[in-house]
Amino acid sequence: ITFLYGASSLPFAYLMSRSFSNHTTAQISVMGLFFITGFVCVNGYFIMNSIEDTKATAAVMVHYFRFFPPYNVGEALINLSTSFYLRTILGYQVFPFDYDVCGMNLLNMFALSFFYSFLVIMIEISEVGGGGGFVGTNLRKVGKVVSDFKLRLNGVRTVGGRLLVKDGLDDNN
Repeated sequence: ITFLYGASSLPFAYLMSRSFSNHTTAQISVMGLFFITGFVCVNGYFIMNSIEDTKATAAVMVHYFRFFPPYNVGEALINLSTSFYLRTILGYQVFPFDYDVCGMNLLNMFALSFFYSFLVIMIEISEVGGGGGFVGTNLRKVGKVVSDFKLRLNGVRTVGGRLLVKDGLDDNN
C-alpha cells in the first residue's frame, strides 16, 4: 500500500503544484487536498454508505474519489483493518490482497501511478512545461516555428528583436 501510494501520489502532487506560482501556497494547497481526499472523503463515504438515504449518492461519489491516491490508501487501510477483525473474530476467510479488501485500491494506485506519470511527462515535453530533455527542446522549437509562422500570416514581423505589426506607420519611432 505504501509503495503504490508513493508511486501514485508523487506525480499527482507534482501535477497539482504546477498550477501555483508560489511554492509555499502549492505545498499547503496540495497537503490540504491530500487531507480532504484521504481523510474527509474516506470518512464521508463510509458515513454516507451507512445511511440508507445516501447510499446511492455514496455509490456514485466513490468512483470520483478513487482518482485521488490518498482516498485509495485510506480506503485500503480501513478495509485491511476490517478484514483483520473479520478473520480473527468471526472466522471469515478474508485475505489482505483480495479484490474487495485491498486489491482494488492497489490496482487503482498502480494504474494511477502510470496515468499521472504519463501526464507529467507530456506536460514536461510540451511548450508550457519547460524541461523534457531532447524531445522537449525539439517540441518547443517546432512550436516556436509554428507560432512565428502564424504571426507572419497575420502581418506581424520581427525587427531588432521587437514584434511589429504592418500598420503603415514609421518603424523608426
